[in-house]
Amino acid sequence: MTRRAVTVDAGGQALDPLTCFRPGDVLVAGPSLALLGVGTAAELSLPGGPTPGAGPLVARALGAYDVTGDVTGPGTGPVALGALPFEPGPARLVVPRLVLGRDGDGRAWLTVVAEDGEPIDTAAELARLRARRPTAPAFGRLPARPHATAPRGESGDRFTAMVAEALGAIARTDLAKVVLSRSQVIEADPPVDLATTVHRWHALDPAATVFAVPDSGNGTVFAGASPELLVARRGSRVATRPLAGTAPRGTDPRHQAEVLRHSAKDAVEHRIVVDAVRDVLSSWCDELQVPDRPSVIETNGVSHLATTVTGSLRPGDPPPTALELAALLHPTPAVGGAPRYTALELLARLEGAPRGRYAGPVGWVDARGDGDWVIGIRAALLSEPDLPGHYRRAELTAGVGIVAGSDPQAELAETELKLDSIRRALFPIEPAGLSHAG
Repeated sequence: MTRRAVTVDAGGQALDPLTCFRPGDVLVAGPSLALLGVGTAAELSLPGGPTPGAGPLVARALGAYDVTGDVTGPGTGPVALGALPFEPGPARLVVPRLVLGRDGDGRAWLTVVAEDGEPIDTAAELARLRARRPTAPAFGRLPARPHATAPRGESGDRFTAMVAEALGAIARTDLAKVVLSRSQVIEADPPVDLATTVHRWHALDPAATVFAVPDSGNGTVFAGASPELLVARRGSRVATRPLAGTAPRGTDPRHQAEVLRHSAKDAVEHRIVVDAVRDVLSSWCDELQVPDRPSVIETNGVSHLATTVTGSLRPGDPPPTALELAALLHPTPAVGGAPRYTALELLARLEGAPRGRYAGPVGWVDARGDGDWVIGIRAALLSEPDLPGHYRRAELTAGVGIVAGSDPQAELAETELKLDSIRRALFPIEPAGLSHAG
């Protein structure tokens, strides 16, 4: 079987992955590099899900392509994209037939993948992409009427009871932190318009990585705008930006940022995550740079403590790919807890059901091993499609880190802030009382 991939310059003529996105495509659009996958050249099965063994498997599959073209660099050539589950288990990544890429400098490219001698006509594929009508409506023209909804999910009392039980475990054992999640299901009428929602997510949080990953097997799509970089690799350079510690932005974001910056409880929660990330990367990196103090970043509705950790991979044969690094880091204490396995056992028991793709790695890796992987948070699982690209059911999930000193009511309020940031993208005007439902 002959596998070929040709990458050409796509020019700057409004060929942007966000603008060209259509439901059914795979989108991973970060602030420095965005990729849109159209069609399927191959599906890569990962029996164990986000485990280190997935990296070499994907690397071999991508390395089997004969790559030519006049554009090189991260995200060019064949790439594998997708959203992996939080728990170990069957997963898949897609090698799209077409990949439209764009970097932070405005450079755009198109990769066309073919097998078995199939002809490649890059000019025709570019013309078809240019013919796609832009999907980004004027923000003021977004639908103005609220969706009729019937929300349901974990009650506040049940969630605060979970927090109390977690605090008891922290007091009795070596558990330092556990991240508990709370879900809400919304039946939407009219249904959620995925294309419009993707653009709204980008408008609400331009610094986030907007993603939409369909699952053709069950008619769902996992979509969101993650503020948290799990890992990025460019050659030997590695970066990650864990988030932990949250405060509402409120009417005075500057004051709230100062409160967060001086919160002892949030500092402890954040340090647990940074220390765990440093421990993993120090086994693979030289010159690891870890700032002494976190910064505060603002996202859609909330602020977070954030620390950007960078390093250089030690020379190796071969060095770990971005996907391997993501699997080694996942799940960080930002979404699981510490110690890892103690926390995972407790959260599985308290939550009572698998998380699926919520809080799992979302991103891409290319044949060189470069890639970007974010954590699948601030997201919704959309299902029950009506018209193409319109979904009647949305499952939203938000998590909070529990450490000694956490207050159950405050943690419940934090889940509501995070759920609200998702609802703000899904629904132009939130129905009265929705934020207190469930």
